[in-house]
Amino acid sequence: TTARGAAFGEPGVLYVAAADAGAGRTGVVGSALTLDGSYSLGRTDALSYSWTMTERPSGSNAALLNPTSAFPTFTADKAGMYRISLTVDDGATRSTASTYVSVAAPALSFVPTEARYSHGLDKVVTASTNPNALSIVDPFSSSVRTLSLPAAVKNFSISPNGKLAIVLYESVASLVDLETATLVKSFATGGKHTDAFVTDTAIAYFVGQTGGQWVEPSIMYFNARTGEDISKPVTGSFGRFYGTQYGVFAGKKNKVFVMSQGLSPADIDYFTIDPASNNVLEAGESPYHGDYSMSTPLYLSETQDLLFTTSGNIFNTSNLRYAGALTLGSSETIVSLSNSSAKDETIVLAAKYEWYPNAVNALP
Repeated sequence: TTARGAAFGEPGVLYVAAADAGAGRTGVVGSALTLDGSYSLGRTDALSYSWTMTERPSGSNAALLNPTSAFPTFTADKAGMYRISLTVDDGATRSTASTYVSVAAPALSFVPTEARYSHGLDKVVTASTNPNALSIVDPFSSSVRTLSLPAAVKNFSISPNGKLAIVLYESVASLVDLETATLVKSFATGGKHTDAFVTDTAIAYFVGQTGGQWVEPSIMYFNARTGEDISKPVTGSFGRFYGTQYGVFAGKKNKVFVMSQGLSPADIDYFTIDPASNNVLEAGESPYHGDYSMSTPLYLSETQDLLFTTSGNIFNTSNLRYAGALTLGSSETIVSLSNSSAKDETIVLAAKYEWYPNAVNALP
């Protein structure tokens, strides 16, 4: 029997062992963690302890030290969840209980300014300044590979297979091999572009113009491995591509969706790519003009059949027709989104939208 953390026995009552592996706890990779089985009880004071690690993250070799004491320790070597079981024996009865330890990757030594997830490598790619660098972060092994860059990153994106990145500076871009963390080629883009997209075959497309109005040409594209400008004249009206633009590349659809910043009403535009010739085939725009809230960044479903905007409105990528909306809180916008077709779920990170985030309320 326990009362306020102290154990006592009642005369004539036959007790059995009761294991207590302690409350769950958290830590970071590389830290030494101590478990606590001291609240376990038995019929006598001669209580023996036996701790075992029953579950651990893939690749972990962490071992328990002093596993026959009430306070064993172990050093977490992988991020993830550890399950540790305790069996206590009082010489006549025994009992088993478990506790869980959640271990996170250590804090990064830099502050990311932008981050993209590579599905192909199952890693997070981040840009940072001071110094200017691109880092490939493995959240499971806690490893970080860092590549120095020639200038501050204006924008960057990852190829559909997750193995290449196109990094945009002011009027210059770099192709980066993410598998080897090497800079393949840097080249001039011929304009102050605001967004860039890259295919699995290293063809890079550039749109937008810092401080510009109507952009001409609307789209420029290069062989990013050689830096050769392979842009072709496009047919149809591309005048709708105005000034600063941001978007997303639907590689499964050979289609890029972009939005011009500062136009009212806001519209989603698109252009399609011929995967054989790499040429831009056509462009189009949303059938709505102010009917639905639209804003960047844009997000795609796993199948790329749906396009999400930060306001929560959803559109079909085939024709940009309205397909529904996510329910967000008052004044909230989406800052991150992940969709799984297999699980039929969409995970959203939302935040409050403020017109003047740096404003200070003044009191009389």
